[in-house]
Order: sequence, then C-alpha cells, then structure tokens
Amino acid sequence: MKRISGVIGFVSTLANEMSRHVDVEVITTGAATGSTETPGVSVHRVEPKGFPLRAAARLRQTRPDSVLIVSGVSAPSLVGPYWAPCIWACPKTKLSFLQATTLKGPASFITRKGLARFCDRVYAASKGIKENIGSGGNDVELLLPAVDLSSHPFTSRDGTIAKVGFINHANWVKGADLAAAAMVALHHRYPSLTFCIAGEGELSAEIRELTRNLPIEHFGYLDQGPLTKLISGCDALLLPFRTSATVLGISQTVLECMALGTIVIGSDNTAITDAIDDHETGLIASSVDEMVHAVETLMGDPGLASTITKRARAVVEERFDISRTASDLAESLAL
Repeated sequence: MKRISGVIGFVSTLANEMSRHVDVEVITTGAATGSTETPGVSVHRVEPKGFPLRAAARLRQTRPDSVLIVSGVSAPSLVGPYWAPCIWACPKTKLSFLQATTLKGPASFITRKGLARFCDRVYAASKGIKENIGSGGNDVELLLPAVDLSSHPFTSRDGTIAKVGFINHANWVKGADLAAAAMVALHHRYPSLTFCIAGEGELSAEIRELTRNLPIEHFGYLDQGPLTKLISGCDALLLPFRTSATVLGISQTVLECMALGTIVIGSDNTAITDAIDDHETGLIASSVDEMVHAVETLMGDPGLASTITKRARAVVEERFDISRTASDLAESLAL
C-alpha cells in the first residue's frame, strides 16, 4: 500500500507491532473496500462517504475488547462531533483516543469535555497536542510517533553530501515549493549535486516545471519499502514545513530519516523540532537561503554531517522505537 501520509505510516507500523501482543483489527477507508489480513492484523476498509457512521457500524460487528481511535481531524470544532459515532458505538468497551495531528487552533470546549467524559484514556502525538486537548478534566498521555528500527537500518556515512531530496506532500503546508527553489539555487552553485522529489499535491506541476533542468528524479507516492530505500539513498532531506497544523505530531518522515542516517534540514516548527536539535541531530532552516546555507555547512564540514547522523540514530533508538511504544501501549491498555 502506498504511504500517502505520515499518520498512515505510523498507524500501520504501530498496528503491526501491536500484533505481537494482541490480535489487531483496523477499520479505515480507501479506494478499495472490504477486508484483508496479515498475520495478527485484519484491515477493514469502508467507503469514505459517511466514514464515521460506516466505521461505527463495522466497529460494533468486530466486538473488540478495547478500541483505540486515531484521529487525523485537525479542525478544532470537528474532532468531537466527527468521531462521536465511533465513540458511542461500543459503550461497554474500553475506549482510548489518540489525537495524531496538530490542530489548527485551540481545541473546542465540546472536544475537551467529550474526550474527558467518554474516553478511558486520551493520548496525544506531541507535547503541543497534549497541552491543547489536555483540559476539561481529561488526563492526556503522550503516545509519540515511532519507527520500526529493524526495517530502517542505519547507513554509516562519511559525511559527503551528494544527493538532496524532498519527500512529502507537494503542497504549500509542507513547503514543497521552497524545497524545489532551494534545489535550483544549489544546482547553480554545485552542479554535481543530484536531487529527488517524491510525493503528490497541488504544487506537483509547478515543481516539475521549476526543476526541469536539474539532475533530478521525480516520484509519486511510494510503497513503504521503496520509500525507505529512497530516503536512505539521500544524504539530506529538505523539509521546510510552513506550519505543524494538520501534520502528524512529530513528522514520521523526520523520524525515518534520523533512523536511516539521512540528515534532516527542517523548519522551525514542532513537527520537526520536537525530534531535532539544531546542529546536533539535524539542521533547522526555514527559508530558501537558510536551506542552501545549511547544505553548504554540511558540505564544508563532513565531520559535522557524520556526527549528526550518529546522534540522530541514537535519539530514535532511545525515544522513538516502535517496539517500545507498542509494548508500553499494550501495558497501558491492560491488553
């Protein structure tokens, strides 16, 4: 299945790892409806139209022992109403709720009170999300995004910067146009650099035109295996997110880069800075000029580049290992 969002990447990884502890059934949506199974995980896809009602109906049929709702809804006033059918579907079942994406504004009173009233446990995918929804009487716990380290092997590097990429949605929020402009500027100064862009969005055509004279590969959305290989093949990734709103609490792409040994050059917002420390485990750069300067800094100091990759991997092993996350979650849910 193509990885079209960080939320899907995280939830898929979490479900697979949780299946080591319990049987997992995932209810989601997609172009193809129906059910599929992998060892320990059953995936039920329902039609997108009226998803909360259809998901609630399917949820009642599964008769689960415990339910975890993972919310990618980012409109503060809609989180509670959108998920209400699923929250009420199994009134006698232990219910937990994870707000995975950063909200566009303060959580509404209805959302906060509703989560406190109807959910046994409430989780947040970042400190900022926790602070936003953590009132109204509900005790919010952190459930941070994480990666499967066994499928993201670290690549030891000598600090050489030869290939720079952008891998994410090709839209304004993710700063795809800024990344492309930085690549054009870098090409003019360093013709030997190569580039890649993967992802789709409303800026795809504009970016292809802007970068048409560069030594660059363009990809759409990729399955997880090819995506991991592409990230690993880059020495640095440009991630100039303009905002953390609508983004997974901590960017899954950032964590994958850190695990694989690809240096993150990302903007100053919490989806990135909750994992990255500037000049320690990555570089913080938001504008085109800042990204160009960051790449030049790495090119001029291979020792720094090599050190950053090792430190970043150590942070992921300590804080963002999916095996530990799944084990802690299973214990938290008393499964």
